[in-house]
Amino acid sequence: PYPEDRLELLLVVNTGSVMEDDDQLGLAHFAEHMAFNGTIKYPKQDLVDYLESIGMKFGPDLNAYTSFDETVYMLQIPTDDMIKFRSGIEILSEWAFFASLDDEEIDKEKGVVVEEWRLRRGARARILDEQFPILFKGSKYSNRLPIGKMDIINNTPNSRIKEFYDKWYKPSNMSIIAVGDFDVSNVENMIIEFFGGVKNEDSVEPSIYNVPDHKNPRVIVSTDTEARYTSATISFKTDIMKQVNIDDYYEDLKEKLLFDMLNKRFEEISKNNNSPFINAYSYHANTYVESKEMTIIRVVTEENKLNNGIAGVMNEVARVEKYGFSDMELERSILRNSSEKKVTFNDRNNIESRFLARELVSHFLIDEPVPGIEWEYNNAIKFYSNLKKESINKALPIYFPG
Repeated sequence: PYPEDRLELLLVVNTGSVMEDDDQLGLAHFAEHMAFNGTIKYPKQDLVDYLESIGMKFGPDLNAYTSFDETVYMLQIPTDDMIKFRSGIEILSEWAFFASLDDEEIDKEKGVVVEEWRLRRGARARILDEQFPILFKGSKYSNRLPIGKMDIINNTPNSRIKEFYDKWYKPSNMSIIAVGDFDVSNVENMIIEFFGGVKNEDSVEPSIYNVPDHKNPRVIVSTDTEARYTSATISFKTDIMKQVNIDDYYEDLKEKLLFDMLNKRFEEISKNNNSPFINAYSYHANTYVESKEMTIIRVVTEENKLNNGIAGVMNEVARVEKYGFSDMELERSILRNSSEKKVTFNDRNNIESRFLARELVSHFLIDEPVPGIEWEYNNAIKFYSNLKKESINKALPIYFPG
């Protein structure tokens, strides 16, 4: 119900930069741009003009993004005005199937994308350009940063952009997510009205783009005069840990406790006068790509003390692997996590639609379960009450493979 009289509406396309051919680098992101540059019903500037005329602005009400594996379009539309309500769902279908991809608009948008690329060319972007080919070596992800290659953006025939859109923007690759203050049957009927007539002609299902494991560690050192601090990222690749049943949910709870306790240790070390690092933290997630999860440790140090910082965090990981966590550490971590879940549970009726919509994006793309806040809270509290430190300590090799 919150915010009132609003609908969070998303079009999730299971299509990203990893689906591009070698001569299409950047065209998934470019296709996203072109969705805002006119459709069959709203040609050229008419689309943006109409959206602005009904009070939508880029940012909070209207946005989109492209990543390695997906493209997501987001609208927040009013539900107390039937004309605006219907037009929002109609525009989502226009983006999905009826982008005009006008040659004149494509040529104009090339300059916009190049400028976006230029503005992003800070230290972080330059460093990622060096790191991703090493991090994902042997996989298609290694050279598929979503922003693409500007020589391809500038010189690829417009027909290649149209071919990418026509190939991947199919109903079988999409999900429509609607969360908000509305009558469900009414929204279902409108979705059927605007999306139901499109067929899955020549549909191509996205592949699973695997990232290979490797025995020997890979190291890359990047320097940049504009880098604001000295840091290291240490990554351990792990297999995808799907949540299929309740035991998988319990494993996820153990994971959260494990990294909470490790981060608490890092925090305590950073407070010491002779700490080898300024700060450090760790987590486990499929941060970048859908087909691989990673344990990631990030450490920030003073200049010329990076080796000390890396040694500091890895020594602590080794200490945990050898001796495990203590009963007291686990007790405190459970208390912290229980308190956070209780706050979320007590505030469950005030959570904004957009946060629930994001959960459904993961549900569609990677099968992440959405059992609901009440179910998660009750099962977590039940699980915590019987958890022993030995269960956490046995899980350590999963997240820090040798």
